[in-house]
Formats: sequence, C-alpha cells, structure tokens
Amino acid sequence: MRARLDRFSLNYSYYSGYLRNTVVDVLYQPLRHVGFGLGIRDLFGHLHIDKSDWQGKARTTFTGPTAFMTVSG
Repeated sequence: MRARLDRFSLNYSYYSGYLRNTVVDVLYQPLRHVGFGLGIRDLFGHLHIDKSDWQGKARTTFTGPTAFMTVSG
C-alpha cells in the first residue's frame, strides 16, 4: 500500500491559490520485475483574485480510479 499528499500554494500580489494532489494505491507484485496496482487520485485546485476592479474565484476537482502496471529492470 502507498499513500501520498502533495500541496503547492502561492500568494503573489492580488492572487492566491493552491493545488492539492492525493494518491492512495494498493500494489501487488507477483513477479520479481512486474507488479500491478489499483488506486484513487484526487486533484483539487483553488485560485482567488482580489483586485479593486475585479474579484473572482476558480475551483476545479478531478477524482477517479486508476489501474496500472509497473515494470523494473
């Protein structure tokens, strides 16, 4: 089993926001150099703009299952 959480945030002038990436995988390696896995991914983004002539927000989300194969040498 493998889990990962990444976060990138930025504040500059009138702009602020962040990206968050979450990963959870279950791995099975029946052979020495070959493995298989199933997992779930979640990517979330948020942007906020605070200017006197324009104010706004943007949000986006991507969530879904994954299936993969690993090969090593």
